Amino acid sequence: MYSVRANTASPDQIAAAILSYATNPHLKHLRIAVTRTYLDAKELPAGSTFNLLENSPILQAVALVELPFTDVGVLAVVIDSPGMTMKRSPRDAEVKKFVADLLTLRLAQDKLGLAVQPVDATGHLPVDKALQVILAADYDSLSTAEHEADLFRRMQYVA
Repeated sequence: MYSVRANTASPDQIAAAILSYATNPHLKHLRIAVTRTYLDAKELPAGSTFNLLENSPILQAVALVELPFTDVGVLAVVIDSPGMTMKRSPRDAEVKKFVADLLTLRLAQDKLGLAVQPVDATGHLPVDKALQVILAADYDSLSTAEHEADLFRRMQYVA
């Protein structure tokens, strides 16, 4: 498997990237994960300079895309920087719209998954390590209103 990091510089670009891969006809799996909450700056991962993580879980993703007629087989695209957060308005509305757009696609349950436990932030890691961290989680389908509510609950800002 070959891995790359998506070149995203804003929450809008993250949403666009994830939705782009979600609609790719060669999508094998799309894995959505929420980072754990870092309650103090001293808890932030070594090497991370991203202060948005403090008290605010972010959404990260990995798209696994089959590349037919190549020796690569599957391309893993890590979409983790700068992250999507629900820390404050209008960011929370952006996340809600993104999730609504994603669920509207009605991807097969085996294609779209939500990590059932928080993962570490990965934006500061090399792409291969970031891929390992995000894919190491256990996943459940992301297809119902209950799954959507769970995602929003886990992304809530902790003051």
